[in-house]
Amino acid sequence: MPHEILFFKNTNPSNPYRGLGIVEAASNTIDIDEYSSVWNRNFFWNSARPDAVLMTDQKLTDETYKRLMEKWYTKFGTASNAHRMAVLESGLKYLPIQTTAKDMDFLEQQRWTRDKLMALFRNTKMSLGIVEDVNRASAEVSEYVHAKNVIKPEMQRLTDSLNEFFVPIYAPDLFLDFENPVPQQ
Repeated sequence: MPHEILFFKNTNPSNPYRGLGIVEAASNTIDIDEYSSVWNRNFFWNSARPDAVLMTDQKLTDETYKRLMEKWYTKFGTASNAHRMAVLESGLKYLPIQTTAKDMDFLEQQRWTRDKLMALFRNTKMSLGIVEDVNRASAEVSEYVHAKNVIKPEMQRLTDSLNEFFVPIYAPDLFLDFENPVPQQ
């Protein structure tokens, strides 16, 4: 029954009565990651863009254009057809389009997505086990800050909600509390 559900809401600045889930807040970032992953897969499948342009000074009829496109896709349209030789007709010229690995910058895109999602979920690199640029001092500070700014507030929010809505129904004399998870310095 709906009245039996205890709703733990995250703050939503545009609607204080509903909450805003973290995945909902991250939806644009998740979409960007999904679309860039599909684009990257398609790049390697068949470049996700034309590798070249066929140019001519002549006007192509709709029939010629359609025949040319169908023939071109049939002969070169998948990864298994890559690197085949093309024979061009009627003064068509093949003009290649170049893309460098730097233009794609896959790793930077993935780092950006990772960092944005970590921020939305309020995690640190250290809390996720990413230790590429971490020494002992920064690891200890990261653990402390994560416990202080993420773990403790979540625990406090959970116990406050349980004390306000759940405990009065089942055990009015009970008060829930928790042990402070923040390491002592």
